[in-house]
Amino acid sequence: MSELPKNITKLTFRVYKETEGGFYTKCVEFPGIITEGDNEGELRKMILDVLDCYFDSFPIDRVKISDLKNNQIEVTVS
Repeated sequence: MSELPKNITKLTFRVYKETEGGFYTKCVEFPGIITEGDNEGELRKMILDVLDCYFDSFPIDRVKISDLKNNQIEVTVS
């Protein structure tokens, strides 16, 4: 685990459709952060979960997560 760098206030997740259904996503800024979900709602939940696991003390209460648009989801930390 590591700390989220203080200069990072937005993370971008590229979203891909699985051939057998569902989605998977990779974080542009941190390529090792990958997760999946059966639908958009579950994918958004899993993004927050993987960020909370990947980073020590991730500020989950200060996060805004966008809807899926143009094959990506953005997570903004305030």
